[in-house]
Amino acid sequence: MVEVICDNCGTIKKSNHEWILGNEQQKHSLRSGSVRKLIRFFDRWYSRQATELGAIHLCSVKCKEEFARTKGMRVIITQRDLSMHNY
Repeated sequence: MVEVICDNCGTIKKSNHEWILGNEQQKHSLRSGSVRKLIRFFDRWYSRQATELGAIHLCSVKCKEEFARTKGMRVIITQRDLSMHNY
């Protein structure tokens, strides 16, 4: 069995808790030659993608926001986030 740990706070995932899954990707610019890191957040948990290289595991919307802030990203609130957190 694979142990999943929050990439922001270090909490260990329990099977009955909903978590946020993302995937870090690199996009290369042909014009400038620069590399941009992007994180795509999935709308639900996918066990297969959770074990792939570049997978990001977050235990809460708060951890998603903190993780994105430390990476210099803007957070986009999804419908799933609204159901997990009282905005």
